[in-house]
Amino acid sequence: VCWSEDFEAMAKQRGLFVVEDNAQAIGATWNGRFTGSLGDAAAFSFYPTKNIGALGDAGAVTTDSEQLAATVRALANYGSDRRYHNIYRGLNCRLDPIQAAFLCEKLPFTEEENSLRRDVARTYLENISNQRLILPQMPSDERAHVFHQFVVRADNRPEFTSYLTEKGIGWDIAYATPPFRQPCYAADFPNPSFPEADAIAGHCVSLPVSRCTTPDDARQIAALINHWK
Repeated sequence: VCWSEDFEAMAKQRGLFVVEDNAQAIGATWNGRFTGSLGDAAAFSFYPTKNIGALGDAGAVTTDSEQLAATVRALANYGSDRRYHNIYRGLNCRLDPIQAAFLCEKLPFTEEENSLRRDVARTYLENISNQRLILPQMPSDERAHVFHQFVVRADNRPEFTSYLTEKGIGWDIAYATPPFRQPCYAADFPNPSFPEADAIAGHCVSLPVSRCTTPDDARQIAALINHWK
């Protein structure tokens, strides 16, 4: 969870409107408060690979502001507050009823899904000892992390991913190109200098973690990773 009391105070002091990107953190908490309720509004993704996924593309916005909720509903429906009356230059972003029905059945299992992922992550953390990897950390309050992904940093990513493939272990690289290096932002960042972001993007590798991955799977994967020399 990317939140702190200092951040919250700074936002209020400067009158900033805070939108949470909660696409990968559904069910996570900060000091007992669920993500999605920390800022003025929050965006959720229910893409099929998320912790709680629909059958296809789907998403939602949460807010405790009735005015903002009305604005979001209008923006998602061609910018109209009623039929054929457009108050904004909106989009067509309605949630399909089939996706909504599917999600209504899955949402009660959010904590169960997150708990399974934490079990897999904990197994990785307890069993991976290869010094060529930098591992994530389990927070003291485990509910603060829902492990949509389990990301490690390898000192030689091409060599590491080749080894994983050789051993039949699935892997992925999420966001190998940081946003500030994307062509669409070239004008905004003509001479970018974000060495930490570049270092993470150049070394990160996602290991299997989902309902399809069991703690036993994680132990076997960890054992194989520990033999990577």
